[in-house]
Amino acid sequence: MHADSTATRLGKVAGILVSGFLLGILAVAYWNTGSGAVIAKWSQPSTINYQSFDPYTLVVLESGSYPRVFSSRPTHVIAVVHHDDLSYGHFLEFSFNSQGEPVDLFIRNSKIVWTPEGVTLEIPSGHKLFIPKKAFIGGR
Repeated sequence: MHADSTATRLGKVAGILVSGFLLGILAVAYWNTGSGAVIAKWSQPSTINYQSFDPYTLVVLESGSYPRVFSSRPTHVIAVVHHDDLSYGHFLEFSFNSQGEPVDLFIRNSKIVWTPEGVTLEIPSGHKLFIPKKAFIGGR
Protein backbone atom coordinates (compact mmCIF):
# COMPACT_ATOMS: atom_id res chain seq x y z
CA MET A 1 0.00 0.00 0.00
CA HIS A 2 2.92 2.30 0.74
CA ALA A 3 4.25 1.96 -2.86
CA ASP A 4 0.87 3.00 -4.28
CA SER A 5 0.75 6.21 -2.22
CA THR A 6 4.33 7.08 -3.21
CA ALA A 7 3.51 6.54 -6.89
CA THR A 8 0.39 8.67 -6.51
CA ARG A 9 2.37 11.49 -4.88
CA LEU A 10 5.04 11.33 -7.60
CA GLY A 11 2.32 11.45 -10.27
CA LYS A 12 0.78 14.53 -8.65
CA VAL A 13 4.18 16.25 -8.38
CA ALA A 14 4.96 15.44 -12.04
CA GLY A 15 1.55 16.78 -13.07
CA ILE A 16 2.12 20.02 -11.17
CA LEU A 17 5.60 20.44 -12.69
CA VAL A 18 4.36 19.83 -16.24
CA SER A 19 1.42 22.19 -15.72
CA GLY A 20 3.72 24.89 -14.34
CA PHE A 21 6.10 24.47 -17.27
CA LEU A 22 3.26 24.78 -19.80
CA LEU A 23 1.85 27.85 -18.05
CA GLY A 24 5.34 29.38 -18.10
CA ILE A 25 5.65 28.80 -21.85
CA LEU A 26 2.22 30.37 -22.44
CA ALA A 27 3.14 33.41 -20.31
CA VAL A 28 6.41 33.96 -22.20
CA ALA A 29 4.60 33.62 -25.53
CA TYR A 30 1.92 36.10 -24.43
CA TRP A 31 4.43 38.70 -23.22
CA ASN A 32 6.54 38.37 -26.38
CA THR A 33 3.74 38.69 -28.91
CA GLY A 34 3.66 42.01 -30.72
CA SER A 35 0.82 44.45 -30.62
CA GLY A 36 0.12 44.71 -34.34
CA ALA A 37 0.83 48.46 -34.08
CA VAL A 38 1.73 50.40 -37.23
CA ILE A 39 5.44 51.29 -37.02
CA ALA A 40 5.67 53.14 -40.35
CA LYS A 41 3.73 53.59 -43.57
CA TRP A 42 4.37 55.06 -46.98
CA SER A 43 1.72 55.87 -49.58
CA GLN A 44 1.97 55.26 -53.29
CA PRO A 45 2.73 58.56 -55.07
CA SER A 46 0.22 59.93 -57.56
CA THR A 47 2.87 59.61 -60.31
CA ILE A 48 2.56 55.79 -60.17
CA ASN A 49 -0.70 54.20 -61.30
CA TYR A 50 -1.21 50.43 -61.22
CA GLN A 51 -4.73 50.83 -62.68
CA SER A 52 -6.10 48.40 -60.12
CA PHE A 53 -7.73 49.76 -56.95
CA ASP A 54 -5.04 52.44 -56.50
CA PRO A 55 -3.63 53.88 -54.31
CA TYR A 56 -1.69 51.41 -52.20
CA THR A 57 0.22 51.83 -48.95
CA LEU A 58 3.28 49.96 -47.73
CA VAL A 59 2.95 49.41 -43.98
CA VAL A 60 5.31 47.93 -41.39
CA LEU A 61 3.49 46.43 -38.41
CA GLU A 62 4.76 45.03 -35.17
CA SER A 63 3.98 41.35 -35.54
CA GLY A 64 0.96 40.42 -33.48
CA SER A 65 0.56 36.94 -34.93
CA TYR A 66 3.61 34.94 -33.92
CA PRO A 67 4.83 34.49 -30.35
CA ARG A 68 8.57 34.97 -29.87
CA VAL A 69 9.20 32.25 -27.29
CA PHE A 70 12.80 31.42 -28.18
CA SER A 71 13.94 34.69 -29.79
CA SER A 72 14.54 38.15 -28.44
CA ARG A 73 14.56 39.70 -31.93
CA PRO A 74 11.20 41.28 -32.75
CA THR A 75 9.46 40.29 -35.94
CA HIS A 76 7.45 42.59 -38.12
CA VAL A 77 4.96 42.29 -40.93
CA ILE A 78 5.45 44.23 -44.13
CA ALA A 79 2.16 44.74 -45.93
CA VAL A 80 1.10 46.38 -49.15
CA VAL A 81 -2.56 47.25 -48.71
CA HIS A 82 -5.26 49.20 -50.55
CA HIS A 83 -5.32 52.66 -48.96
CA ASP A 84 -4.88 52.01 -45.24
CA ASP A 85 -7.12 48.92 -45.05
CA LEU A 86 -5.12 46.38 -43.05
CA SER A 87 -7.78 43.69 -43.41
CA TYR A 88 -6.63 42.70 -46.90
CA GLY A 89 -3.38 42.93 -48.82
CA HIS A 90 -0.05 41.24 -49.40
CA PHE A 91 1.68 40.40 -46.09
CA LEU A 92 5.26 39.27 -45.43
CA GLU A 93 6.85 38.41 -42.09
CA PHE A 94 10.25 40.09 -41.75
CA SER A 95 12.91 40.46 -39.08
CA PHE A 96 14.89 43.72 -39.18
CA ASN A 97 18.50 43.74 -37.95
CA SER A 98 18.63 47.32 -36.69
CA GLN A 99 22.37 47.17 -35.92
CA GLY A 100 21.92 48.42 -32.35
CA GLU A 101 19.62 51.30 -33.27
CA PRO A 102 16.07 51.29 -31.86
CA VAL A 103 14.20 49.13 -34.37
CA ASP A 104 11.25 51.52 -34.80
CA LEU A 105 13.58 54.40 -35.71
CA PHE A 106 15.58 52.11 -37.99
CA ILE A 107 12.40 51.11 -39.86
CA ARG A 108 11.20 54.72 -40.16
CA ASN A 109 14.55 55.64 -41.75
CA SER A 110 13.88 53.22 -44.60
CA LYS A 111 13.37 54.46 -48.14
CA ILE A 112 10.46 53.33 -50.29
CA VAL A 113 10.69 53.33 -54.08
CA TRP A 114 7.46 52.92 -56.03
CA THR A 115 7.88 51.93 -59.70
CA PRO A 116 5.46 50.67 -62.36
CA GLU A 117 6.85 47.17 -61.64
CA GLY A 118 6.19 47.23 -57.88
CA VAL A 119 7.53 48.68 -54.65
CA THR A 120 10.96 48.35 -53.03
CA LEU A 121 11.70 48.74 -49.32
CA GLU A 122 15.30 49.88 -48.89
CA ILE A 123 16.37 49.61 -45.25
CA PRO A 124 19.28 51.57 -43.76
CA SER A 125 21.53 48.45 -43.67
CA GLY A 126 21.48 48.41 -47.49
CA HIS A 127 19.10 45.47 -47.84
CA LYS A 128 16.32 45.79 -50.39
CA LEU A 129 13.02 43.95 -50.50
CA PHE A 130 11.17 44.15 -53.82
CA ILE A 131 7.45 43.36 -53.92
CA PRO A 132 6.17 42.97 -57.48
CA LYS A 133 2.89 44.65 -58.33
CA LYS A 134 1.30 41.32 -59.28
CA ALA A 135 1.61 40.35 -55.59
CA PHE A 136 -0.59 43.19 -54.35
CA ILE A 137 -2.78 44.65 -57.11
CA GLY A 138 -6.41 43.76 -57.64
CA GLY A 139 -8.12 40.93 -55.87
CA ARG A 140 -5.32 38.39 -56.56
